[in-house]
Amino acid sequence: MTRGNTKYIIYLILSVAVSLALLGCIYNVMTGKSVEDQFMSKMMLNLPLCLLIGLMDVGIIKAIERYSGICNDITRILLDLGITTLMCMILVGSLNYLLSDNAISLGQIVKNTIPGVPWNWLVVLQIEIFISQSRRDKIEKEKALYQFMTLKNQVNPHFLFNSLNTLASLAYVDADKTNTFAKKLSSVYRYLLTTSEKPSVTLAEEMVFVETYLHLEKIRFGDSLQTRIMIPAETQCKLVIPTSIQMLVENAIKHNINTEQSPLVIEITSSGNTITVSNNYQPRQNVKGNRMGLRNLRQQYSLKGKAIHIEQSESVFAVTLQFINV
Repeated sequence: MTRGNTKYIIYLILSVAVSLALLGCIYNVMTGKSVEDQFMSKMMLNLPLCLLIGLMDVGIIKAIERYSGICNDITRILLDLGITTLMCMILVGSLNYLLSDNAISLGQIVKNTIPGVPWNWLVVLQIEIFISQSRRDKIEKEKALYQFMTLKNQVNPHFLFNSLNTLASLAYVDADKTNTFAKKLSSVYRYLLTTSEKPSVTLAEEMVFVETYLHLEKIRFGDSLQTRIMIPAETQCKLVIPTSIQMLVENAIKHNINTEQSPLVIEITSSGNTITVSNNYQPRQNVKGNRMGLRNLRQQYSLKGKAIHIEQSESVFAVTLQFINV
């Protein structure tokens, strides 16, 4: 159990206890009793029951998310309330029957059970509030981690070292090409800095960045790196996560052999609601990938309700991304 989860559990227990105390006082006042009448005994009896309902609710929420596929929060909450209310009535009714000294009728059991319904709703709604807040915190942390990993992967010493070496070599042989290379390198880092806080960019913006990055790499690798980009005009306004396509291109270059005899061919194609980056699969033997970048990318797309599809065969490696919504 993480420190963050422990904090939310403590807050939830305190919130349920305070709410239970306030409603108990209100109930005593409305029924003409003194505020302190049987206050502690009722708290000791009802607080464990409320916490048990809370545990049931957490289990129900997880089951709904895992097996129903419901993504709409309102639908999920209503379903959660319905299931938990039914289980609460069964639980409270069973306790009434077991704790009753005399034979008790079904009608009396139902009557004694009804006050447990608003208690259940109170606990369920508080659980939903805490889970919602926990999810928002988790999403923000994962976004921050992805942004950090993106910058770490892109603004890395190897890429900068190789680019500066190439720039130094060009300076002795071609002034115009040196100037172009420096401007392209500058635009790569400018894009990284200006999009690091953006949740999405258009495909057109991302592809300008990708083509700039490829221009730098082609100067390094020459004919051993080949690209084929086939993107129809109607998909240019679609949205993607910044640097997502470039990361897939960089992975292909990093993990595959590219020589004049066996050139690396990277294809970027788009159709419908997806875009695919594929390459001929010829892995480097001295580079071991942990797929951390792909895992981060998959997580970011899952936060947007989208999925990525990875396909690998003996000759082709391909990753397909779905376009995202605003």
